[in-house]
Amino acid sequence: MSSKRRRRKCSRTTPAREPLPVDLLLEIVVCTDAITVVRCAATCRILRRAIVDLAFRRPLALLSATDGRGFDPSLLLGVSYLRRRHIPRVIPTPTPPQIHIRPGTHSLPDSFEPRTSRDGLLLLCRYGRSGNLQLRVCNTFTGDVTSCPKFDETYAPVFLSVGDAGGSYELLVYSRNMRFRTFSSKHGQWGVIRQASVAEHHQKPKRLLVSRPAVIGRTVFCLCCLLNAQIGYQPDGIVALDVDAAEATTMKLPPGCTSTTTRILRDEDEHLLLASVRGRLSLLVAVRGGISMWTLTPASSPESPATWNWRLGIGRVEFEKQVDQVGSPPRYVIEGFGERSGTVIVRGSSDLLRVDLGTKVVTKFHCSRNALVAYPFLLWHEEDLVSLLQAMKYF
Repeated sequence: MSSKRRRRKCSRTTPAREPLPVDLLLEIVVCTDAITVVRCAATCRILRRAIVDLAFRRPLALLSATDGRGFDPSLLLGVSYLRRRHIPRVIPTPTPPQIHIRPGTHSLPDSFEPRTSRDGLLLLCRYGRSGNLQLRVCNTFTGDVTSCPKFDETYAPVFLSVGDAGGSYELLVYSRNMRFRTFSSKHGQWGVIRQASVAEHHQKPKRLLVSRPAVIGRTVFCLCCLLNAQIGYQPDGIVALDVDAAEATTMKLPPGCTSTTTRILRDEDEHLLLASVRGRLSLLVAVRGGISMWTLTPASSPESPATWNWRLGIGRVEFEKQVDQVGSPPRYVIEGFGERSGTVIVRGSSDLLRVDLGTKVVTKFHCSRNALVAYPFLLWHEEDLVSLLQAMKYF
């Protein structure tokens, strides 16, 4: 039998493949990463409508909130850092969509300096010729830049919430004595200055609030330190500011996470960073050649107080082998954590290392010799998949 007749016979006997139902496709899509979800939404009109629909976004948001999806490294678009002479640069990651902050020159708009970031939004500031403080909010995914009313420079800023793929946000600024106010992009103006009730423990002299807070819901957690004449600033506790209740409470650090010689904001063997890891307050600890993590379990009743639980994020041997520094590891400092991507950026002597907590893969992220050592000030560009789908249009 000729090959042509064989093909005809097979075509008559082999049944045609039925297309997969949309519901089954959505169950597959929800288990993939952000890039795959966006690409699937661009394949056809029927699948796009199903992915953009609220019926798909609601369980997706629930999975993200309950750790059903886990970390998604593709949600990290890149990080920004300040070089010498306050020239900001952007380090984009290779896999996500292109960052829209002049990726060719890796510079931020109009020489503004980055102050804080969250979910793809970046707060920029600079002083004008008349000395007034100018503020801009840049959406690193769309490239949109909007103005924001200035605030007193003695207040530290942080994004309290971000929604609609960066289209809306709430900005919080707070001072050392827990005076704070908020700005809503929907209303376009700052709220009144409020004074939070401060616990007596927080009123110690020479106290410092570390400028990398963790935000969980409507509560901002800050690592606080006391000035020690011998070793500099020493970690002393955590301050939690409840914005709605206007209350500031304090809590102790987990036992054993610091030593008597631990210094903060310095290149030491140990470095602490507060973070929201899967919706829970966590403390990342960088010891020479490894990363451990303390997670706070909230109190379930007055008889069951909140407790800290320790686990090893990545061990020393596993860490060193992946960066070829076995036997002589440099001193590492944790520069930041991406709560959506699960990515920890660690700075060594001159390299930035990327550690994915989900996969425990360590890769070299960037090398800039003296620039990053002089100005280790990193800001994050992460995307919220649920907000991104909400901002998509039908076609």
